[in-house]
Amino acid sequence: MIQAGTAALSGQRLRSVETAITKKKGIDELTKRYTPGKVEEERKVDVVEGKYEKLLGDFKNYLDFSQYLYIGGPVVEGYGVEIEDDFTPKDINDFLPLMLKYERHKAYSLAAGRFIDILIVDLYEKGYNNFRIDTKRTFPLNKLAGFSDCQIDVTKPFCIEFNGDVGDSCGGEGVKCKYICRGNVGDSGFDWVEECEIIIYGNAGDYLGFQARHSTFTLHGEVGINLGSEATDSTFKTTNKRTLSTLLRSVAKEVDDEPSGNRIIFVDENEEKVIEYYS
Repeated sequence: MIQAGTAALSGQRLRSVETAITKKKGIDELTKRYTPGKVEEERKVDVVEGKYEKLLGDFKNYLDFSQYLYIGGPVVEGYGVEIEDDFTPKDINDFLPLMLKYERHKAYSLAAGRFIDILIVDLYEKGYNNFRIDTKRTFPLNKLAGFSDCQIDVTKPFCIEFNGDVGDSCGGEGVKCKYICRGNVGDSGFDWVEECEIIIYGNAGDYLGFQARHSTFTLHGEVGINLGSEATDSTFKTTNKRTLSTLLRSVAKEVDDEPSGNRIIFVDENEEKVIEYYS
């Protein structure tokens, strides 16, 4: 009887051990498969938003101020904005999705891009350059990277790269800037630029490079109408045959009854061929 009871007890212990092992394996598997749920994600957002709470308040005030300006008018740069000394280019990318909190504001499409410009210029003046803005984290912003009112130091070439799409009127009136667009560009992009280099890997809308001066455009995608209208002494390169046809139709041949000085170049297997030179 003792032996039988001992055997039964041993069997129970064995089954208990096996059950414990099975439970541990189950917990391990659940741990491996675990991904943060909605509550955890919301907590992360709260932490990030808390870090930029003051800046979000400044953005809201900027929107309220900007709604009284007509859509094409200037926005007072830096109005009511206080930027922390430890603010970095990474903070811009973290701040971008938080701005969507006010996407229904009537001035959002006008002012959101200009507000980001204020942050970029502040960092530029502190010595930062070669910005990489992750525009995939928000929907395309209009009037982004238009620095005509920001007193960019033209002795220091300015470089900015957009990892995603940008909206209308991007890069307007830039001087001695380099722009790299990894996504699409809206209408009226890079108008009135001077001594700039623009590289666009996606498609571009209408009126790209209107009245550009002494600038170079490299276009990998397709473009809309009136490309390079009234541009002078600028170079338009493309690797796209359909875009080449658009260039030949649209780029200004003459401006004020004088040869425009524009060149059209087709890039075929890294070899550049000058197709037209309006001299």
